Amino acid sequence: MSLTIEQILASPEYFPVRFEGPNLIFVRMTRQTYLDSIFTLPNRIVTEGEQAWAVPLGDIVRMVEENKKELPSPHCIFQIAHCGSTLLSRSLDNPGDSLVIREPFALRQLTATPRSPNANQDKDRVRALQALWCLLSRQYQSNESVVLKGNVPINYSIPEIMESSPLSKGILLYSNFEDYMVASLKSDERRQWASHVAREMSPRIKAIQGMESLNIDSLTGAQAIAVLWLSQIRLFEHAATVHPNLKPVLSDQLLESPSAVLSASVEHLALGITAEDQRRILESDLFKRHAKNPDMEFTIDEHRSQLLELKEKYSNEIAEVSTWCEANNYSTRSTLTQYALL
Repeated sequence: MSLTIEQILASPEYFPVRFEGPNLIFVRMTRQTYLDSIFTLPNRIVTEGEQAWAVPLGDIVRMVEENKKELPSPHCIFQIAHCGSTLLSRSLDNPGDSLVIREPFALRQLTATPRSPNANQDKDRVRALQALWCLLSRQYQSNESVVLKGNVPINYSIPEIMESSPLSKGILLYSNFEDYMVASLKSDERRQWASHVAREMSPRIKAIQGMESLNIDSLTGAQAIAVLWLSQIRLFEHAATVHPNLKPVLSDQLLESPSAVLSASVEHLALGITAEDQRRILESDLFKRHAKNPDMEFTIDEHRSQLLELKEKYSNEIAEVSTWCEANNYSTRSTLTQYALL
């Protein structure tokens, strides 16, 4: 079976899972497989069957640009990692009212691509990014809003995304400096991930005012974690200032007051999730188990206790990296609260 451009444009049934060379690879989805996909990363996505289709990227870009007016603006959750975004995104995924697509890998591939010094080549990259963002807004039902949950590299392309989709509303989900450090220091895997992403996004990080002279290759693991927090918070602060439809939410609020955050998010994103459905979601297993691993139980008391233990365990490392930040005039305070959703 071949896949036509018209089929791709018609609905989210065919999902762009990844890039391979000049092609965008599509897999088949149903509303249930979207719901079951805690992540849409190639190794985590749940698909309808195993068949895949390769479609030239140039055809996709032309198709979207010709039909852009017919595509709605997707809403978004921008998030800095380890801040409860999986929980928030799953709580907002309510068939008939909202379709949440969690961490589309093809979007990550494009946003992690370095800017080209060649203006025409970089224009092609931006066109592809903006076309993919619009393509991901396809709906099963006209009243079912689409929400895209991004990951870290996507944050560095917020200006390009919002330029093409100014009507998109979004949430900037973040945690404070100490909590982010603790969440990132607690395993070797997370430390290595932070160092990898900091190196991967080095050109974008060094484009941020005040971070131009950073030698990212020489950073310790803890310093790389700090740089990821610092750079993303600066990006969020700028985005909240320039785009009033992007509202910051502190991760602590989600865990301590989930009802208030869910209600405010539904209202801000103009989702059709009723108060009754919100109560059902809040009372479901989603808030009693780890959002990324539903096999594990979760309680807020256990989380608080673990957080206190980890803060004590890593207090010296956090103190050292805080001193490093201060010596380099990097503020570990954020101004995001003045733009907060609630």
